[in-house]
Amino acid sequence: MTDLSGSRRRRLADRVVKEETLVKYNENALRFQEWMRESGYTCDVRIIEELDEALAFWVEEMFDMDPSRGNRTKCVYAQCGLQHHRPALSKHLPATARVLKGWDIAVPTEQYAPMPEELMLCVVAQLCTQGKHDMALCVWLTFHCYLRASEAVSIKMEDIFIPPEGDRRQYRSGIRLRKTKTGLNQSVKILDPHLRAALRRHMAGRPRDGRLFGFSQWTLARQVRSVLVSFGLQDKFVPLHSLRHGGATLDYMRGVMPFEDIQTRGRWLHPNTCKRYLQVGTSLMHALRLPPEITIVGDRLASDPERLLSLVSTV
Repeated sequence: MTDLSGSRRRRLADRVVKEETLVKYNENALRFQEWMRESGYTCDVRIIEELDEALAFWVEEMFDMDPSRGNRTKCVYAQCGLQHHRPALSKHLPATARVLKGWDIAVPTEQYAPMPEELMLCVVAQLCTQGKHDMALCVWLTFHCYLRASEAVSIKMEDIFIPPEGDRRQYRSGIRLRKTKTGLNQSVKILDPHLRAALRRHMAGRPRDGRLFGFSQWTLARQVRSVLVSFGLQDKFVPLHSLRHGGATLDYMRGVMPFEDIQTRGRWLHPNTCKRYLQVGTSLMHALRLPPEITIVGDRLASDPERLLSLVSTV
């Protein structure tokens, strides 16, 4: 059908996607091929329309077997894998696209709320009480700079520029993001003076060629989720992405930052994507109800940034 093992003439094409993504493409495209062999489904795979019908039929069977969103994702990876290895299939699998849309209607995507500032601060405080000050600082930074999880844990010490305290060039404080979802060599400003102070203390005496944080995004996500579980809020938020969503939604709702600046800060390529992101975030934030004790503690920390700085900086 299609050689998914890779060939010399496809080496450069494989560089278009991340290695771990390519593995998922190949894995699930092969799953589709195995289904064709085992089920005895026959078609001329050289004809796009026939291949499209076969793939759509397989997606229907996958839904009948397991209608979860995770199983749908496997089908999408299979579709993308076939399109990666046979570019002529791109935008020419209408039957498959229609079936996947039907799956979306049958099992809607659950929307998770952006994390409010007061909850983020409670997570930071809880991590600090557990002695995980580096993780607490990473959570604060991720929220403030709208960082994706992979971006936050990939920052190197030499990627951060923060002038000494009292230097007139504080406006230059920021992070160089070497590789992001939307391109290479992007950046984001660090606007909060207390966060800048916490980063200065964190970086003091550390080698410039090392990473800012010494843990993976998965380790951080597990720890943040553990804190959310202790608060009884684990089902309302995606541990790390809710931080990025929460920081952007906060600035949008406050009305202190122009939309164009929020889009630039979050590194969204298309304005409509950013607008939808903020609209949904605002709606979910309005509907969200936090336990009163979370709101009280979070508000106290928000109104006392020196206390927050002291917590995060204690080693």
